[in-house]
Amino acid sequence: MSMTVHYKLNDKVTLEVTGEEMTSIFEELARGAEVFQDVLAHKGKGDDRRVGNDVIPRVRTDKEENKYYELHSRKLGAKKTFGCTKQGGHLFPKLKDSEGGYLPDNGWRVWDKDAQKEV
Repeated sequence: MSMTVHYKLNDKVTLEVTGEEMTSIFEELARGAEVFQDVLAHKGKGDDRRVGNDVIPRVRTDKEENKYYELHSRKLGAKKTFGCTKQGGHLFPKLKDSEGGYLPDNGWRVWDKDAQKEV
C-alpha cells in the first residue's frame, strides 16, 4: 500500500513524501525538515534579527563543477551551509567547525571583512 504525507513545516514550505513504509516516509520527512526548517524560523546572527521571508535556497558551482548548497539571507548577508552524504546524496546542515566544535547561531555565518573570514 502506498501513502502520501503532506507535512507543513512553515508558511513557505510543505513537504510531500510518498512511500510504501512508514519508516521510509519518516526518514524523508526528517531529512526535508532538517534542511528546510530555517527558511522562515531562524533568527540569523543575533536574537533580535528575524529574517522571515528573506531566506532563499542557493546552489553555487565552482570551476571543478563541485556544488555547494546553502540557505542565504540577503537581508543579513548570512548563510547556512549544507554537506552532502557520499551514499544517497542526502543534504545535512553543517553545524560544526573544522575542529569539531559546534558553530554559534545554529550554523548561520556572516563574512567579517576585517577578519577576512566567516564568523
